[in-house]
Amino acid sequence: GKNKKIWAGLLKNGVAVLNSELEHEQDIQSLRQISVSAISNDFEGGVWLTTLEKGVFYVKNTEVFIQHGDSNLSQQISRVYNVNDSILIFTNTRGLFILSDKKVSTFYLRNNEEINDLFIRRNTVYLSG
Repeated sequence: GKNKKIWAGLLKNGVAVLNSELEHEQDIQSLRQISVSAISNDFEGGVWLTTLEKGVFYVKNTEVFIQHGDSNLSQQISRVYNVNDSILIFTNTRGLFILSDKKVSTFYLRNNEEINDLFIRRNTVYLSG
């Protein structure tokens, strides 16, 4: 299929994940400088990787994307809240933000005040700092 991915284990360089056009898609940072000797999928969609140096690794969700282009994502993120598996609410020293449809929007701005906790109850967002 068009969305199939090819996982190639590499000697001393982790794994290369390629799309069906054989274009490089992603790196798994924790496997850098490690030799991946075997790769297997399980029935839940996870990927098992064996290595020569560090044993076995498991990648639960292979549909990971990297979000680029928004400076709020490059800041240290202190809290994250998942809403219905489609919206991610996160905080940093600039305030509270929403990631939805791969776009970041501002929900609440606070400069240089760290938000230490975040939860939602009955459609109300609670913050503490």
